[in-house]
Amino acid sequence: MPVIDYIFDISISNAQKYCSASFWDDKQTVLRLVQTNGSLLQYAFKRLRNDKHVVFTAALSTPDSFAYASDALKSDKKYVKNLVIAYGIPFVYACNAIHDDDKLAFIAVKHTARNINYVSDRLCHNKQLQLMALTHKKPWYNIPKALARDADIIVAAIKNKVLQDSTTIGSVLPAHDFNSWVSVTTNEFNMAYVPKRYRNLHGFYLAVLKQNPLCFPYIPKHLQLNRRLVRAAVSGKGIILQFVSHKFLLDRSVVMTAVLNDGSALQWAPMFQSDRDVVMAAVSNNGYALQYASHSLQADKEIVLTALNNPNSCGVYKYVGIRDDVDVALAAIKHDEYALGYASPQLQDNEEVVMAAVSRCGLALCSASPRLKNMHKIILAAVTNCESALLYVPKKLRSKSIVLTAIHGSLKLSCIPAELKTDLDINAKLFQHYSAYYYQINPNLFSNPNFIRRILWNNGLFYTEIVKCRIIVGTIPLPAIVDMLIVLMFSKIAGK
Repeated sequence: MPVIDYIFDISISNAQKYCSASFWDDKQTVLRLVQTNGSLLQYAFKRLRNDKHVVFTAALSTPDSFAYASDALKSDKKYVKNLVIAYGIPFVYACNAIHDDDKLAFIAVKHTARNINYVSDRLCHNKQLQLMALTHKKPWYNIPKALARDADIIVAAIKNKVLQDSTTIGSVLPAHDFNSWVSVTTNEFNMAYVPKRYRNLHGFYLAVLKQNPLCFPYIPKHLQLNRRLVRAAVSGKGIILQFVSHKFLLDRSVVMTAVLNDGSALQWAPMFQSDRDVVMAAVSNNGYALQYASHSLQADKEIVLTALNNPNSCGVYKYVGIRDDVDVALAAIKHDEYALGYASPQLQDNEEVVMAAVSRCGLALCSASPRLKNMHKIILAAVTNCESALLYVPKKLRSKSIVLTAIHGSLKLSCIPAELKTDLDINAKLFQHYSAYYYQINPNLFSNPNFIRRILWNNGLFYTEIVKCRIIVGTIPLPAIVDMLIVLMFSKIAGK
């Protein structure tokens, strides 16, 4: 029907005004319309609003369009279940019997927490259903009063950051519920409302620290001097070492426990920065910890290699005390593309090291020695890895073959020698990898039929793109445009 193409351009409010009644009684027409905008289901005839296929198509486009479905479909449990599983939202428009169905209610709430607002009064007081809704950040004020003082509900609300008012927590949570108070004591604010019976209880804070070691700075000061609590905190979060008493910074076992959890904790233990075992444990956990080791250990090859072989070692090479060792340099290059810049001049002139660096990142060519910057295979490896490495290739060596190798992304024209900027092959390849390049292309090339055929055949460009080029760069001869269209036509046929 020709009129169907017109309906897409008129507003929904005028849809019924411009279309005859028979229009909304045609299933195929309505299907096409609701596929684009499900809200148009409201104008369909009753028999189509009772059609499962039509309603499902409308809901697929606009989930809220289920509001316009027939009462029979809204009462169909199996049908509603499929829609709820797929979209969740249509649950609000279902009949009361479905709102009171346990299985469908759980499916709906699991999909979208707001569906808890539409379940029956009986299910609204279902504890398990409310707990599921809280995992999806359901607002606390919607919790029924009968469940508002339930310990499990309160704990779930706090864990999911639905309930964060410490005053409310202190007033609703029973003081005798040890496990619940352990679960909710997660920050300094909640710590202030811990019942008096727990405030000096060693076991309570031990349980709290095992759950959240970051609470350590907020536990009572006299308990911060308890060695067992300190170990529990630093074993969970090594960085807690910065908050412990000075006497524990002299305790080797406490420091070792901290660096095993987080190597960066070594920075707060200056007395052990020369201890080989402690430093080895720290760099094994975090390569960056090498920066906190003593100068003598920064020059220890075993420790250095352990740090560099750690996945978290990018940027560590600048702290290494041995810059002229090939093994150390190769280990650094594996995780740090800029490592060659920190190597000694001897290694920057080492073919094996430089090849490894430019293969890892072509831009490392900038740190290579002048001798290796002139070596063909080093240049080739660099520009193959990164087109911008061409910037660091001596101008006299930027040959056509090197430039063509470098073109596999958005290469800057400033990298290309002036005599090659009008080269047919180079421009065609630039266009192939970066079609927006036509803004900078030499206008004279568009008068070359071979160039036009080349870019069209390689890129599969649409005619409109070529016309854009014509508008931007000037004029393309009519025969060239005809040639382009012929080539495009044959390329499409070949593609089929």
